[in-house]
Amino acid sequence: MALFHRDIKEDNILLKSLSPLHVCLADFGLAVTSREGATHGGQLTHVAVEVYLGRRYSYIADIWSLGVTALSLLRRFPKKEAQCFFRGRDRAQEAKYYEKLLSEASSFHGYFGELIKHMLCTPDVRWTAVECLQYLGESPDTGPSRLVHHRRR
Repeated sequence: MALFHRDIKEDNILLKSLSPLHVCLADFGLAVTSREGATHGGQLTHVAVEVYLGRRYSYIADIWSLGVTALSLLRRFPKKEAQCFFRGRDRAQEAKYYEKLLSEASSFHGYFGELIKHMLCTPDVRWTAVECLQYLGESPDTGPSRLVHHRRR
């Protein structure tokens, strides 16, 4: 059984320390434990495509949300700009949001670009949390020292 956070966004990521980098997830109010999700939770600008489309989803949808958060924190896709796409609940406008988001992800190059591309893709090829950590050169039990080292270059 897996835990789905369902509300990963900038406001729910707490920075404990910069060196070594240590972050924590907060606000598990929408979290559920299940094998597959069927109900919607979280901020529309951060939900995975499969959640938005009302399809069944798994914990891997949280990886999408983390990728959106990373883009936003890196100022590649500001939160205010993202929210504009969801005013008025126009499905065509909302579809443009996902197109723009994927375009931003695919145009992001370098170390983080590769990571984000594997977070913002279809669920069948989207990386798991363990795969993301492995890419960063860490195991789930160690801190992201390579990430901190990379940012200092």
